[in-house]
Amino acid sequence: MKPSQADYAQQFALTLEDLASLKRAALATWQVIAYDCLEATGSNMKQDEVIEVVLDADYIVSNHPKMLTPAAKQFLLQRASEHYPQLCRYMADYVFTVSRYGM
Repeated sequence: MKPSQADYAQQFALTLEDLASLKRAALATWQVIAYDCLEATGSNMKQDEVIEVVLDADYIVSNHPKMLTPAAKQFLLQRASEHYPQLCRYMADYVFTVSRYGM
């Protein structure tokens, strides 16, 4: 059974509102980078690859800082690396939920 969003929020020491802002900003970030990523990879990417590129290089914070609550932004900048496996699992469970993405 997958953890609830409340379970993830507790693991990350965030509120559900913080987690929702993270989800919105991650989806918006994918919208910005998707075309280039899909074009570079032959127009098809697996779920874990999408999650990796969205979380890579602070794309979420640099592309959509105003979408994030202050706590979510701080989490991404200062603590996400120590929770990376759980953050990827959250993204797979609640944000990027299909197995393949393509054009």
